[in-house]
Amino acid sequence: MKHLIITAYILFFCAGICPAAQIVVVKSADYPHYNLALQGIQEISLEEVEVIDATELNPESISRKIRRLGPDIVVAMGPLALSGVGEINGDTAVVYCMVNNPHPYNARKNITGVSMEIPPSAQLDAFLKSLPHLKKIGLVYNRDRSGQFAKLAETACMNRGLTLVPREVISPRETIPAITELRGRIDAFWMIPDAVVYYPEMARHLLLFSFNNRIPVLTFSPKYRKSGAIVSLEIDPLEMGRQAGKMVNAILTGRNVEDVPPQTASFSVNLNRKVAGKMRIPLSITNVAENTGTE
Repeated sequence: MKHLIITAYILFFCAGICPAAQIVVVKSADYPHYNLALQGIQEISLEEVEVIDATELNPESISRKIRRLGPDIVVAMGPLALSGVGEINGDTAVVYCMVNNPHPYNARKNITGVSMEIPPSAQLDAFLKSLPHLKKIGLVYNRDRSGQFAKLAETACMNRGLTLVPREVISPRETIPAITELRGRIDAFWMIPDAVVYYPEMARHLLLFSFNNRIPVLTFSPKYRKSGAIVSLEIDPLEMGRQAGKMVNAILTGRNVEDVPPQTASFSVNLNRKVAGKMRIPLSITNVAENTGTE
């Protein structure tokens, strides 16, 4: 009996000083952009945040650790975190961020978040603000990785009186020939985050091809803009964390997850005017947030 009383006292005492974490952030890796997104969440959050570094964990381990902590809300930062968090109890709210393709999870009633995937229509509108003369745009993609994007891109182009000139590749070795084949058929090239298509040698080839043929590259990365692409759409991880933090707060203050719909991350349009000048490509900077970096 004495032991039972002591055990009950310990449990009661721990419950009083060690409450369950309300918000747990699971980071897929210890990358600088993840840390910036975490900073954004912490700036906005109404509650203290506990962080799990999932670098050395598999999805099952992530799920077990979250179940032990019993949080009200989990923030899944990156694809590894989302794959692990996606297996937890459906009663726990999940907000994702720093994820490129969260669509398979959006059907679940307990999951929402901020996607890094900018819709093709929004990308085109941004490109056209800086390069309004565009008519034919080349796109090299892998069907398994980017087939859905290519379909949406084609529709978006048609709706704007543009022509998409797509080339599908099965393996990385087909990418350079596919790009070379577009010479003389396009007046811009749309570079998308497709891991099958874009590897270091291919990126160098694309940017050299772009410069030699006066074909501007429209990209998703400041790295490629600084290397020679003309226009880039860039997501600020800190601001994306703030977006996710606002969604977390909405759920903490009583809104159902289903009433907090998924969002697309805000982005800026950035120009490489130095390279555009060398290529003699006129840029319209009306309504464009200019950021030329170190060019």
